[in-house]
Amino acid sequence: MAAEELAGDVMENEDIKATITTAMLAWFDSPDSRIEKDISKEQFSLDEETVVGFVGGFMAATEEVESLKAEIDRLKDEIERKDAALRSSLSELESLWSLYGQGLTVYGWHLNGDGEALDDLFDANSVDAMDKIKNALTKTEEEG
Repeated sequence: MAAEELAGDVMENEDIKATITTAMLAWFDSPDSRIEKDISKEQFSLDEETVVGFVGGFMAATEEVESLKAEIDRLKDEIERKDAALRSSLSELESLWSLYGQGLTVYGWHLNGDGEALDDLFDANSVDAMDKIKNALTKTEEEG
């Protein structure tokens, strides 16, 4: 429904007109300097043009709110997907690290057929990635 059609319905309803008048008069008294006021409080009258502007502004604000809600939902979904991916990665890394300290040897790692202790490979690549994932998940849980 267009603002003009809705404004016509509003002009026929005294309760709605009274509510809009109260809202508009309160707006005139507000210190909000972000919005330029084209008329003074004394000049205000609730005619159809004013109602069309009021309703149109309300409709635009409502559309913006709905758009923001959709964006928030999209971001929440993205966060959930990334959280699941981090948790899965952490689980995989923890599984690999469960091999640490088992005295296992990897042969052919350097393509020369020699054996190297698996622990040495872990030590050389440290646990930074796992620590970063744990820290990110902990921070998310604290904020959540």
